[in-house]
Amino acid sequence: MSQTQKEIAIIVGEASTTKIFFACQTENYPVKWEYITFAIPEQVPDSGISKVDVLAQVEGVYSVSEIITKSTALEAVRKIIANNLANVKTWGEAQVLGYKHPKSKRVVLPRKAAIPGSAIYLASDEFLQQFFTFPEKNALNVGNLISRQKVPVSLNIEGLNRHLAILAQTGAGKSYTTGVLLEELLEKGATVVVLDPHSDYVYLSNLEKGCDLKFADRIKIYRNPQSTHRYDESKVKSLENYQIKFSDLKTEDIFSIMRVPETATRIKEVFYKVFDKLEKSPKKDSYTPSDLAQEIEAIANAEAGEKTEKEDKVAAKDARKYLRGLKNSKVFGSANVAVEKFLAPVSVSVLDLSGLDDKTMDVLAYLLIDDIYSQVKDLHTKYPVFLIIEEAHKFVPEKRETKSARIINTIAAEGRKFGMFLTLITQRPSKIHSDTLSQCNSQIIMKITNPLDQKAIENSSERMSKELLQDLPGLNPGEAVIVGTVTQIPVMVTIRGRKTMEGGSDLKILELLDMALKDVKDEKDKAKLQGNIKPLEGGTFSDV
Repeated sequence: MSQTQKEIAIIVGEASTTKIFFACQTENYPVKWEYITFAIPEQVPDSGISKVDVLAQVEGVYSVSEIITKSTALEAVRKIIANNLANVKTWGEAQVLGYKHPKSKRVVLPRKAAIPGSAIYLASDEFLQQFFTFPEKNALNVGNLISRQKVPVSLNIEGLNRHLAILAQTGAGKSYTTGVLLEELLEKGATVVVLDPHSDYVYLSNLEKGCDLKFADRIKIYRNPQSTHRYDESKVKSLENYQIKFSDLKTEDIFSIMRVPETATRIKEVFYKVFDKLEKSPKKDSYTPSDLAQEIEAIANAEAGEKTEKEDKVAAKDARKYLRGLKNSKVFGSANVAVEKFLAPVSVSVLDLSGLDDKTMDVLAYLLIDDIYSQVKDLHTKYPVFLIIEEAHKFVPEKRETKSARIINTIAAEGRKFGMFLTLITQRPSKIHSDTLSQCNSQIIMKITNPLDQKAIENSSERMSKELLQDLPGLNPGEAVIVGTVTQIPVMVTIRGRKTMEGGSDLKILELLDMALKDVKDEKDKAKLQGNIKPLEGGTFSDV
């Protein structure tokens, strides 16, 4: 402990290896979430050192007066204050975080309790960096301490081998934080694949003004032609179309997309016959939904024949309603995008799934993830692959089964053995399958106020204390609690600014409303010039 540090409090009352209480001056006390340090005699494992500096974080500060109470009359309170008799005492409690082992450099919880009467000091910035930063080779630089903006916070990239969850309610900054993580992973040389249901990352390949990102030219955005994409395509760099080869789909996948019920056995039978015919035709490697629809129409319009043919005819007529959406779909093409593109070293590949219905999105996600996992498992790529799934509750829901859930859960359980690591992102932790969420040993948790979601976080994380859970509703946008193998101890961080452009920000309502008013005004001016002013539906021009 530096002798030049100023004492700010004294340990009082009962102290344990995990919690201390302290008394401090009313005019000068450590605020909530501040970091403090104190010395204890400790027999350090594998070391002869017997005294260590322990780090703790303030969980609460309280002021109390035994004279001024809730039952004291207001006039009496004023007299007490006027005569300086309030006798206010300030005390606090802090969570013990541990000390740095002198040899292993790991954070270790003390085995001995602090001694009441011991001095408490404000932890220096240099001391805190030992706990919240990693060597540059390992470090993913994500921000700074909430309580100390000068102290940088980094995550250990090796901690991602136990999977990560980013959890936050809408507007708290989870997609922004994921963008920061993507920037850091790319600069470390990672291969990253992102499933993006809401176009949150389509501008990732664009840099903010004045920013530089190593390997920014290796960010690719893949967009399905059927995506609704509420963004300007001309502003997206490295944009490529992504379609699935229809003839490569399994029959059950096509039934799932068309929403053919399990009980529709006759309809399925007629589809099976058509698929069998297409598989034997010259188009066996390139048939499309239109080819499937034509064959079904041919059966539906065929002349009546044998009994079985009549049944096929009826079934084909019923089958047509399941084909309506499929034959006009732009999801499917005559060729696949090679999975090797997604597995290029030092790359980020974003698959924009915006606008697709949940069934189609599920099948597309399953096909891509399964293909990637097969490549990784069969050692067709020698680099680790990081799979980031936005809106993860859509793909691994708690109360229903999806195709993609099977392969995602396989990766959650076994992927790290082969070098494939998950990051799941959601605003509703309670809607993700609890087994999947519990496989994410690290969590970045931002503002969460829903009690069900808080409970899901508590159940899924052994490292999330009740005290930290209680602090979640008080976090501001861009602030997070990080726990797990990516950090040495739980940390509260302000996420740094992005180098890349954000794609998932909220619609600018005022700008759009101003645009509507301008359009109406332009229409009014145009009508005046034409000398043919007519009232608008729902009002008159004078109303604007």
